[in-house]
Amino acid sequence: MDANYEIQQLVGRKDVLTAVLRSLGPANGAGAIVVGSPGLGKTAIADTVQAVLRHIQPTFRISGSASLSAVPYGALAPYISSLPVTEIGSPLAVLHAMMDVLEQTGPGSNTPVLIVDDAHDLDDASVSVIAQIVVAGSAQLLAFASPDQGVPGEIASLWSDGLLARFDLDPLSEEEVHELCGQLLGGNVLRSVSVVLARSSAGNPLFLRALIDQGKRSGHLVERNGAWFFTGDPPAADLELADVVKARMLSLNAQEREALELVALAEPLELSVLLQTCPAAVVDALEHQRLIEIADGEAGTVRSAHPLYGEVIRSYMPTGRKLAARQRIIELLDDNPVTVDGLLRYVGWALDCRAPVPDSQLIRAARVANDLLDPAFALRAARAVNDPAFQMASQGQMAQAYYARGDLRHAAELLEPVMERATDFRTLAAAALLSSRLRMHRGGAPSEVEQDARAWREAIGRLSDGSTDPKLLRAAAVSRIGSRLLSLRALNLAGNYGPGEAELRLLASEPAGTPETRLVALSLLAETLAATGRPETGTGLSAQALELFEIHEQQSYSYFDLVVSRYATSLINAGRWDEVHDLMTQYLEHTQQGIVYHGGLVNLTTGRVLVRQGLLHSALNQLRPAIEVLSEADPEQVLPLALGLGAYAAAMIGERDQARQYLADFGAVAYAGERQFHLLGKAHAAAAKAVLPGGADGVGQLRTIANEAVESGIISAEQLTRELQIRVGDLSALERQAALAAGNEGIEARIQHDFAAALLDRDPDRLVRTAHSAGEGRYFLIQVDCLLHASALFISRGDRRKARYVAQLIDDNPAIREGAITRNVRSSDSVAQLTRRERDIASHAVDGQTNREIAEVLGVSARTVEGHLYRIFAKLGIDRREDLRRFHISSGD
Repeated sequence: MDANYEIQQLVGRKDVLTAVLRSLGPANGAGAIVVGSPGLGKTAIADTVQAVLRHIQPTFRISGSASLSAVPYGALAPYISSLPVTEIGSPLAVLHAMMDVLEQTGPGSNTPVLIVDDAHDLDDASVSVIAQIVVAGSAQLLAFASPDQGVPGEIASLWSDGLLARFDLDPLSEEEVHELCGQLLGGNVLRSVSVVLARSSAGNPLFLRALIDQGKRSGHLVERNGAWFFTGDPPAADLELADVVKARMLSLNAQEREALELVALAEPLELSVLLQTCPAAVVDALEHQRLIEIADGEAGTVRSAHPLYGEVIRSYMPTGRKLAARQRIIELLDDNPVTVDGLLRYVGWALDCRAPVPDSQLIRAARVANDLLDPAFALRAARAVNDPAFQMASQGQMAQAYYARGDLRHAAELLEPVMERATDFRTLAAAALLSSRLRMHRGGAPSEVEQDARAWREAIGRLSDGSTDPKLLRAAAVSRIGSRLLSLRALNLAGNYGPGEAELRLLASEPAGTPETRLVALSLLAETLAATGRPETGTGLSAQALELFEIHEQQSYSYFDLVVSRYATSLINAGRWDEVHDLMTQYLEHTQQGIVYHGGLVNLTTGRVLVRQGLLHSALNQLRPAIEVLSEADPEQVLPLALGLGAYAAAMIGERDQARQYLADFGAVAYAGERQFHLLGKAHAAAAKAVLPGGADGVGQLRTIANEAVESGIISAEQLTRELQIRVGDLSALERQAALAAGNEGIEARIQHDFAAALLDRDPDRLVRTAHSAGEGRYFLIQVDCLLHASALFISRGDRRKARYVAQLIDDNPAIREGAITRNVRSSDSVAQLTRRERDIASHAVDGQTNREIAEVLGVSARTVEGHLYRIFAKLGIDRREDLRRFHISSGD
């Protein structure tokens, strides 16, 4: 195993490791100090350096120990055991003994390296000897220390004097955590899984491993068909995970431990409140040891320095001590907090202490918890409501919590009476929206969503008719806007975008509306525009919706998924790939608990982008885990789209068994969700069939789906379906595609138009130019299509020089070949292998003539034609007559 391999295995530490090894080179100084908090990988770096140097330089491992830090030369004991008892306390004798050990490596050896673990725990005498050895040039030094306790003085002096380099270890980034998760788990790790683990571990590799182990033990982190994802509510820290964290806190005194427990129980806790319970020196000590963090600003809030510290402390504290601590501090907290964190913290504490909480505050806390997708807290708060006046609001929040958990039966049972008996507009709105989601989960038609909208409007009348209260009438007007938006949502679900566009434009600027109604109207309008060939305009509206969300985040949090999903579709249809990536990054940053439940959407969105680009191997790697997690929880009803895309990607890259499995699964999933997504899933599934052997009916299915898109007016779905038709050899779609794309917005529409028009004109030079445009837009599969058709046309004209040039363009760019079928990439050379007679026969076959008709034209027998066609298929690597259309074969005369 070579040194480079050893380095590459250490995720997130490659640069530091390379620099450390460079500092140990013969002309680069006396070595290095590596400083990092416990768990950041100091031992792994030390082990790797020792493994890399094993055939280059002799190494000697020295370990500091807290238990031996008061024993002179305790850390050097393994190397000075031969000293007489009378000389063990002599600095000079110990130095000579160590020098003798180092010289035993033999004459001519490279300079030895002292690798010192936990240098902060070295006794002073050992530090002095090590420093003398390094200054004398008898050995190099690689020392590892914790920033909490610092680097020993004499070793630190070697750094300040320029003899040693210093490297500080940072926590792993989210990208590095994702890489390490893949290394530790194997297979595909859902992106949302690695994001949750990155946040919970704060990028600490030791804690990351412990969290992964706990997730696997508890069944919260599961693997199915090679994909890792979360299922169910996150578990509390178990004993094994707690042991890893508690080791970090063993050195605390009683006051420090009590203060840390208070922070863990109440975080985020105002600094002023904490200072009323313990001396400032204790707070300073905890901050110095990096166990707490104090945020800047007037509030001065205090949190545990690591997410796991608080979780573990809360889990292992005895109940009596928890209750005493909470009773001690509850009186110091604001009983009417403004912030979301403050509200949930106060209500949680009050419930723990059995202190009274107003039912209105419990309902508010349950709503916030549901918005943040924390169903456990939402259920706890809602169940504590006692006043019958709040019963419907309580049931509505419990129903939403069960829905988030995937318990649709309980959700439906609790929700059933809420719409008719709700006594406030907010509960009414939440009940109508949740009812519509439940209907879609059960495969309900969009018309059933319209029923919910009508029931909502009837209930508004029940609550407001006859009232003269301006505040109530204002709330009723806002609620009516919400009910209209639900009706328009039903139209969009059905793919009936035309009738609602004008009203959505009005509602997006309605003076009686709220930021929430405006951002919903903007998002639905953006969806309409993206579906009807205007994605660039749609992205602008989605950007406005997202800006509104950011300004009014606390009131609008429950609509974040709606805003992001519509924005992502607009960006994908507009070909703005980098902005999709930025949006998904923002989504992962905003959603915390929610990505445990909705994590498949991130991988699906990334898979959609990669399929559009034609990077189909990469796309399948994203779609596999997305399909697995969406099979468990699919709140947006996008599993059929994921299965269709997965089948297509698998078929195109030759993974036929996987493609057939996804096709079977697609056929077993009932139609639900948005019609445009279902059409896209159907189109990709049909294209997968057309690519697979024996799937000739896939071409006909694509024509049918294109016609469905025409009838519904879903222009984006029709344009993509026509593209798939052309790709599988159905060139009858060219004329319609050229006309359709000419009227649509965006770079993709322009490329699709130029491709179809050039193919209609049989203009290979224009196809090459269009290929360059497609490459610049990162539509690599369309680029391949252009080049393959151009090459075939050049060959049909006898221009082999240009055909070779086109073939070279494909060979020189791996990105444009990733998604191409191998037989298509070879098509230019294959056509050149056909004899004149074979080209004559193939040309007649492309025109639709039967074997008998071809035989009559050429004056040969039908059996002769059949034999020629057999050889033509073998040379071209195809097995169906329909596939001949892709090769632009002209007569050999």
